[in-house]
Amino acid sequence: MKRLICCLLALVLILQLSPVLSGSARAEGLPIEQTESAVPDSVISNAAAELRAQLVKHAESHTIHIPTDHAYSDAEERRALTYAIVDKALEHTGNPKEGDALRLNVSHWGFKYLIGSSYLDITYSMTYYTTPEQESELDTLVAKLLSDLKISSKTDRQRFYAIYDYICKNITYDYANLNDESYKLKYSAYAALKNKTAVCQGYTALLYRLLLEAGIDNRAIMGTGYNGKDPKGENHAWNIVKMGRYYYNVDSTWDAVYVQAKQNGIFTLRCNDNFINHERDAEYNTSSFNTKYPMSPTDYSPFLDVRGVDYFFDPVVWAVQEGVTKGESDTTFGPNKTCTRGQVVTFLWRARGCPSPMSLSNPFTDVSTTDYFYQPVLWAYTSGVTEGVSKTSFGPKQSCTRAQVVTFMWRARSKPTVSGSNPFTDVAPGAYYYDAVLWAVSQEITNGTSATTFSPNQTCTRGQIVTFLYRDYGPNG
Repeated sequence: MKRLICCLLALVLILQLSPVLSGSARAEGLPIEQTESAVPDSVISNAAAELRAQLVKHAESHTIHIPTDHAYSDAEERRALTYAIVDKALEHTGNPKEGDALRLNVSHWGFKYLIGSSYLDITYSMTYYTTPEQESELDTLVAKLLSDLKISSKTDRQRFYAIYDYICKNITYDYANLNDESYKLKYSAYAALKNKTAVCQGYTALLYRLLLEAGIDNRAIMGTGYNGKDPKGENHAWNIVKMGRYYYNVDSTWDAVYVQAKQNGIFTLRCNDNFINHERDAEYNTSSFNTKYPMSPTDYSPFLDVRGVDYFFDPVVWAVQEGVTKGESDTTFGPNKTCTRGQVVTFLWRARGCPSPMSLSNPFTDVSTTDYFYQPVLWAYTSGVTEGVSKTSFGPKQSCTRAQVVTFMWRARSKPTVSGSNPFTDVAPGAYYYDAVLWAVSQEITNGTSATTFSPNQTCTRGQIVTFLYRDYGPNG
């Protein structure tokens, strides 16, 4: 009888864990014990699904009832089962409101156990960074933003850049509340989107939510960032994003600093080797995790012939994103192919926003209304960008030289005056391209083919022309 009473008495144990996030922006997750549980996997899965549903509802406590003949008198066994259920509940499902969205929004966990002769009750208590009302408002804000971005008919790449660019341009780092641990909202996607300011966990959580809503798989990664302030690094969070068959690293927190300073973000869709100053926590660097989320061996590119290490990588991505060119095919850009005069004026015309020609009077017999370069050529001619190769011929299929390209660009900028010395022995005073070359060099559009040569008569490749245009009209132009 005494034994029965002991078994039926409530054995209540309380375990209070450290917050999921500590420091300025740390998402440690719950530790995963490897102790084998006496409870079948199916029971754990069902318990996790039940807990997950409660987390989505923002429940502050919930009791999981587990029928079992196992005594669970050992604290480590109870702990292992508790963590197994939580870890399964926080598993990535692809649902924008589950997985890492929950993992990043629970600030504190508590557990109580009630042990009976044939059951174990685990009562979970949770504290969140946000309120249910704020989460409801976040739903509305997310829906509105995605609608405003008009990405429903876009490709994955276009959807990613639209969302990523929005975050990098509009969300600022919350330095004001960085060291104020009484203000927890800074860690949330809600703060990032509603208040337009957050710490790295908020950036990461918002990107996770928006990309999944847009149909782009991604994960939140927690680890250490080495930004030069502390040799030991600081707690940090970022994302890995799936493009095609591979995942790529992105850090919207750090890229936002570059973008808002009118510089290029350097932590966008990078492979591990090129994702400098980031170190993952151990749980995100296991063989099983890397198998499930295979990282690309190279930086992302929409074309097979454009690699992350190429000087024209960012210009090509920009050119395609901005509609300057679509590439030669769905998989090739042809960066080393020669650019024709028709292509160059078309690229320049698109980079300038497709302006209307001053006149539709066409003096060129080799330019017809059905040509893709018809409007660009008329704009270039009527704007004084080029006069053609003769009074009646434009020569749209002729190769375009480096001298011609920079001259077109210089004229499109209304022939700005330049000063300074000429470093090139092959650019003589009096040449039609003389001022244009000096201007291009002064604007860092090109540095020439060497310290003393510009090679004005060398044909311009597709990789070169989009690079010139990127430096003039891109985000830093």
